[in-house]
Amino acid sequence: MTIQPPSCDKVDIHAFNQLFNNTTNSYKLVFFQALLNILMERQRSSVHDLVIELRELATEMLALGWYPHNFFRLSFGVQDQTGKILDCLVFDLEEQALTNPDTHKRLRRAIADQYEAIRADSMLRFVPYRLLSPFFLDELKGLQDSQKDKRIRELANSRFSTQEPPIYRFVEAERAIEVHPTWKDYLLREIAIINGWVKHHWIGYLQDRNPSTPAIIKKITPPLTRSALTQQTRFWQAVMVQSAQRCIYTDTPIEPNDFALDHFIPWSFVCHDQLWNLIPVSSSINSSKGSRLPLEKHVDRFIDAQYHALKVGRRNLSDSAWNKAIEPYVSDLRLSRQDLLDSSKLDSAYRHTLGPLISLARQIGFSDFHGK
Repeated sequence: MTIQPPSCDKVDIHAFNQLFNNTTNSYKLVFFQALLNILMERQRSSVHDLVIELRELATEMLALGWYPHNFFRLSFGVQDQTGKILDCLVFDLEEQALTNPDTHKRLRRAIADQYEAIRADSMLRFVPYRLLSPFFLDELKGLQDSQKDKRIRELANSRFSTQEPPIYRFVEAERAIEVHPTWKDYLLREIAIINGWVKHHWIGYLQDRNPSTPAIIKKITPPLTRSALTQQTRFWQAVMVQSAQRCIYTDTPIEPNDFALDHFIPWSFVCHDQLWNLIPVSSSINSSKGSRLPLEKHVDRFIDAQYHALKVGRRNLSDSAWNKAIEPYVSDLRLSRQDLLDSSKLDSAYRHTLGPLISLARQIGFSDFHGK
């Protein structure tokens, strides 16, 4: 189903609906999302000023792009320069801090502090003007690209006080934009649907450029919360009570009441907490591995540990607990309940699943973990 902006007889919805037509790079999408974010933030803070500096918009654009590019390793496309700018930014973030509400503020401060060094203003070379193109299609016909920005600026300013204004005009010697009050009212009144509309286009844009990458929808913004892994921890505790476990990375013993669950394929790549991808390790190893990828020797040990855990679980869990525990194995590894306990079939299914995931994650920039 196609998402459309809500109708309104006070603004030019036909032009608005064409904002993201023929999108060849990320700039229009992140510029408009940055504009929405700033308007929402000002509304929450009871700030009524409709003038927004372009520097503030560029900072928010890069903050929005940082999560999918730097943390989740998504490509914005070969023509897009956003990733190159973000690669110059000095900002480190561990998975544990991803859901911290202060993290986005720290990210924006880092971008603001390094604004000139990373050449953040290059994000604004065309997009503030070209985003308004749908409002002036007739007037722009026949113009060369080099002439369009000046003409769009002139048209935006001259039509700002008419019955069909553009979303904003350019002020303060083109260092800022002023959002039209009618557009501000419309955007904030319909913010839930319009946010969904923009995210729909953003997800489609990223999916086209990362066709094999899983969970794109979960990688456009940081999650609000992370799972506590309570059920997964109980499963492994029940296994360890019956049978001793050793760390697949260090070969040291693991105690049932003193371990962490490691996402064998990093969470920042798969974005899920399925039991088939979790393995008990020491807390120090879990911290040092972080978002790095396992080696082939770790794959062998991981599959052996999972097979052993499934055998122990089948012997000691009730039927209902067992069936609930193995649901993700059955669905994601595409094995029957009986085949989960067949070592060769489980090994084959795991290698068929893990191999492409590790290969793709390595290709897009995830590094290897060599253990201790």
